[in-house]
Amino acid sequence: AELFAGATYCLVPSATAHPAAIELVTSMVHTLGAQPFFLDVAEHDGQVAGVEHLPIVMSAALLLSTTQAPSWRDLRRLPGQTFWRATEFPSSEPESVWETTFANKENVARWIESYIDSLREIQDRLAQADEESWGTLIEELMDSRTRWFKGRGTPEEEADARSIEELRNMTSLGSMLGLNQFRDLRKKMEQKTRG
Repeated sequence: AELFAGATYCLVPSATAHPAAIELVTSMVHTLGAQPFFLDVAEHDGQVAGVEHLPIVMSAALLLSTTQAPSWRDLRRLPGQTFWRATEFPSSEPESVWETTFANKENVARWIESYIDSLREIQDRLAQADEESWGTLIEELMDSRTRWFKGRGTPEEEADARSIEELRNMTSLGSMLGLNQFRDLRKKMEQKTRG
């Protein structure tokens, strides 16, 4: 029951979706303990490419860069947890990994360009041999990551994700499972078909 507790649950309703159906699904998301996050298909695919698919590409690039290096025979003896975590794929099934990124290839390509720009910026900072500038950048990035991580599930984030009223306190099992909302939706649909 806690699998979805506090999670962001993306809802991508079509423009023609019936409001009662959207409300029903939203209620079910709340019942699971998750927070609904409404966005359209293009937004979803573009954003997921940056936070889910780009890390897959980054892992692939790091493995390509290191395992294809002439020194890999010796290099492969040195990696620790950092390399292990950075090269871990979300699935052990290659098909699942490549299908996921390939299905969203246009958005992934845009994020790769952004990532390349970031790598160039980092490369420039290192080339300048300005230790203070490099240290400042790393501190800022670590602070950003900490703020993001700590901010997940905060009231501010939940308020941003919420677009319809919270469900009333649920008392019966039917309400807990969202069955009452389904029954009400079915009645509304039946009335529309009759009328």
